[in-house]
Amino acid sequence: MTLINTTDAQVLTQFQSPLLSSRPVGRFAPSPTGELHLGSLTTALASYCHIKSLGGDWLLRIEDTDTERCDRQFSEQILIDLETLNLHWDGDIIYQSERIDIYNDYLSSTLAPPNLWLSMLTQKSRALLGATSYSRKL
Repeated sequence: MTLINTTDAQVLTQFQSPLLSSRPVGRFAPSPTGELHLGSLTTALASYCHIKSLGGDWLLRIEDTDTERCDRQFSEQILIDLETLNLHWDGDIIYQSERIDIYNDYLSSTLAPPNLWLSMLTQKSRALLGATSYSRKL
């Protein structure tokens, strides 16, 4: 399984979750830094309608790791807004802030040397060179 890290809503129509059988899975991942605005609402509605049209599950993940800007009150209001609009998620709500230990364990076990490489080039430079061999092992 490939881990995908994004900060905005994205439909994952080809991701197969072992927890939810072989149904397509989509998700909405708002950051609770304020009220749900029109852009996020449009994204939520589009991802919800798309994944439901495929017979899939729509997950909700709250991106609340920015402790300075995120507020629990905004998380609660986002949930109320989604429910009011009949955008009902499947399964439990995932709060990123409650998963920090999982990510740290993954980083220390999987991305630790010898599996982690430090690139001395920018992403743009690597793309221009068309190679990934300009790295050194940590």
